[in-house]
Amino acid sequence: MDFARGLRRGGRSPSTVQNYLSHLSAALSMGRTAWGYDLDLNVVADGVTAARQLDLAGKSNSRDRRPSLAEMDALMTHFAEASARDSRTLPIHKIMAFAIFSTRRQEEITLTTWEDFNAVKMRQMVTAPLIPQFTRLDFPLQWPAATSSKAVIRPTC
Repeated sequence: MDFARGLRRGGRSPSTVQNYLSHLSAALSMGRTAWGYDLDLNVVADGVTAARQLDLAGKSNSRDRRPSLAEMDALMTHFAEASARDSRTLPIHKIMAFAIFSTRRQEEITLTTWEDFNAVKMRQMVTAPLIPQFTRLDFPLQWPAATSSKAVIRPTC
């Protein structure tokens, strides 16, 4: 509890405190097996519950604001320049463009592989797509990828 209170006094939001407590709980849960510390995990769970009930920890606020075109342009410019300066930098500007044009969710994008992309048919295979009206589908979908594929260039390495 002192840790959560200290974080809040330091200006951290309830969602940040929740994130810290979640990671700390995970580390403490393996204390006995990894380091030989005999910890009472009920005390940890009670502390997290109390922090939530006292509004020291909790979910993040819902966001519905979208970045303006000027903000998107600034981000794309920044990441393109960073990528040009250092080839080891992730091409975030290309990933952003792919995300916008593919209209896929974050999880779907991060699980996409080059084997999922058919350059001849300009189709992207979406395995386990998330569709709001249904629970997760058990079959893959072919998704038109003409616009989104132009945003990403396959690495030559």
